[in-house]
Amino acid sequence: MTGDIELFVDEETVYLKLSEQARQTLREAVGWLLHYVGPWPEGQKFLERLRYPGQRMSMLARMFPQAYPYGPTAAEFHQRFGELLRFNLVSAAQRLLASLDGPGPVRCDLDAVDEWVMVLGQTRLVYGPRERPAVEVAAWLTRVQQELVLAVQPELATWSFPTTGTTSATP
Repeated sequence: MTGDIELFVDEETVYLKLSEQARQTLREAVGWLLHYVGPWPEGQKFLERLRYPGQRMSMLARMFPQAYPYGPTAAEFHQRFGELLRFNLVSAAQRLLASLDGPGPVRCDLDAVDEWVMVLGQTRLVYGPRERPAVEVAAWLTRVQQELVLAVQPELATWSFPTTGTTSATP
């Protein structure tokens, strides 16, 4: 359903060898992210915009939760940074989609790995309801995200929480 993926890393680039099915899954999933986060398409009629407002607003609330409790501070934060956060996410998602075009492995410069991780994480939030096949796509996106992180930070694969020598949950 979601496709295979292999990662290779050199000094400055992560190469993602994706099956055609994996490319298609990424295109569709990130396309849904852009559907919810991106601006409404030019020429879309007013009634079409109102078709799924609750679903879209719920999705945006998951992707961009309130930074502060409701009130003037939350409104000010949203005014100052809300559109910038959306713009950065949309731009990163568009770059990810553009990188999927063409034959061979997908090149992801090490500087762009953070963008990929951000886009994959936000795309997982599109698949909020825990029902098939959505949960399978979200799980696959999590796997791709994890493999990207471990490709650039392999020491995280063996990291564990430090222990204090006690096994009791009480202080």
